Amino acid sequence: MRDRPGSAVKRIVVILVLLLGMAGCGVKTFPVPPRRLPPPPAANLSAEVSGGTLTLSWQIQKAEDGKNAAAGFRVYRSKEPVSEPDCKTCPVTYEQVADLAVSDTDREKGRMIHTESLEKGYRYKYKVTVYGVGEIVGQDSESVNIVY
Repeated sequence: MRDRPGSAVKRIVVILVLLLGMAGCGVKTFPVPPRRLPPPPAANLSAEVSGGTLTLSWQIQKAEDGKNAAAGFRVYRSKEPVSEPDCKTCPVTYEQVADLAVSDTDREKGRMIHTESLEKGYRYKYKVTVYGVGEIVGQDSESVNIVY
């Protein structure tokens, strides 16, 4: 009994499709470890001015899983002269003014503090950003505004 005309071609096509399917798709690379979650942001940022010295303080939030603890905090400041009009809709440009590592004592207290001197005649805005092990950066804190 002879095969029908074209059946050999169909078999070859089916075999080729199966071989291509077994080869897989996409580029093969080494496995990538899952990304670590960033630490929780600083909470309850507050500012107090006394005698030209600003004291910023904030709460260190505990990571739910215990693995994403804060390794440090970066303090950012925006500084504009009071003589210039306050533009509520303009983007705020911050510069980093401190990088504070979290010590075991800070972790036990659950609070961090940063102090610096202020110049009269300026409008200040501060925010704090948390980072974890491996420089994984978390969310910014709320900002605080000071006119001095």
